[in-house]
Amino acid sequence: MTDKTELKRLAGRVLNDRRFCGDENHKALADGVLVLIAENERLSSRVTVLEKYEDECLRLMREAETERDQLKAEVERLKAENQSEVGACLLSVAENKKLQAEIEALRRAMHELANHPKLTASQADILRAAMGKGEQS
Repeated sequence: MTDKTELKRLAGRVLNDRRFCGDENHKALADGVLVLIAENERLSSRVTVLEKYEDECLRLMREAETERDQLKAEVERLKAENQSEVGACLLSVAENKKLQAEIEALRRAMHELANHPKLTASQADILRAAMGKGEQS
């Protein structure tokens, strides 16, 4: 029963109309009915407000979930990108170490060559000058 007009009218009759049963129990019941109707109306208006907030909360929650999912995807993308760059960096470090070892081997070979007995003094000077320039760079 959503329309409480008839209940209110009957309760009012019990309380105010002397022709209606004037028993105290009936009056107490009529008072109780009116209190319950008032409480029901108050709660119904709160339910309407709460339903509005519930809809807003659900909308905000869906937006937050969407943003969370987007951020998770971005984090995964950045992790993959970072892994790729770390891998490239590790390859560069390994390549750098290999090149440094090759350079050191070449320096030793040039040093040995510069001290070779068949090399003329001017050739040895040119070789030492070249070795000196290589060490500066």
